[in-house]
Amino acid sequence: MISYVEENKKDGKCYLFFDEIQTLDGWQDACKTLRLYNYSLFITGCPLLYEYVETWLNTVKAPKIKRKSLNVLKSAFTLYIKPVIKDKPLNKVRTPEMLKAIENCPYSYMRQVVYNVLRAVFKRAYQYDLIEENPAEKLDFVYHKRKKGHALTRDEQTAFLQAIQDEPTRPLWLFYLLSGVRCQEALTILWEDIDSEHNRIFIRGTKTETSERYIPLFPQISEILQEIPRTGAKVFPYTYRAVQCAFYRIRKKSGLQFRIHDLRHTFATRCLESGITTKTVSKWLGHKHTSTTDEIYSHLLTEFERTEIAKFNPKI
Repeated sequence: MISYVEENKKDGKCYLFFDEIQTLDGWQDACKTLRLYNYSLFITGCPLLYEYVETWLNTVKAPKIKRKSLNVLKSAFTLYIKPVIKDKPLNKVRTPEMLKAIENCPYSYMRQVVYNVLRAVFKRAYQYDLIEENPAEKLDFVYHKRKKGHALTRDEQTAFLQAIQDEPTRPLWLFYLLSGVRCQEALTILWEDIDSEHNRIFIRGTKTETSERYIPLFPQISEILQEIPRTGAKVFPYTYRAVQCAFYRIRKKSGLQFRIHDLRHTFATRCLESGITTKTVSKWLGHKHTSTTDEIYSHLLTEFERTEIAKFNPKI
């Protein structure tokens, strides 16, 4: 790369042609060499945005995040960023185009994802001198406010239990209600993950690396597992589609309006109602930070606080 720079040096400037270097790694190596020898940079070519994003996803993000999260980033770029910015080089993309890509997203969550992708990609490109200025720095912060957890009331929980009474998948739904695991997490549990000696179950996180954890093997869960025949390595040998179909049938039978994920919220709510600390509940749910649990269940904690205030009677 040093010889390449020497050959293209003229009048204190180095002329870099992206088409000649051909790869993003080569381009970045050339830029590092320029900084090392204090050459000024005269850009005559620049990688296209989609080329750079593809490299960023495969080399920077893929080794660090789960496939599901990676697919969300890819969808954000394919569905919302690329249709607006199209095949422009990195150094031709402007802030208004980024704003348009963000505003085209129908959901606040995806708007935040698109914002994060643009910020990360252009920050890295700027650090490697692929662009002379970072247009993403002018973007206003995009914040997605999490929906408050909706838990089944005691009466709704009773209706749900009645609806699953004759279901072949009944053990799975009871497990969701008694463990608080995410939908996909339950479907990855193996029989070897059940540690009866230490009364715990290993959960393979499907969201992030930090969501891998152990949850308690409650006596009620132990009873449920004894009802399940061991026909293979998996405890719950169902596909996600089969679980969804069963859920729609159960929901219709119960007459309730809720999501599978609301069973997770119901578990957390029952824990907090029982006086279990937020820190412990957060650990069982696989939240990276206790603040995540506080944010999702803040309305519930406020109700508990009011109840505790009502108990206060100093008798002065």
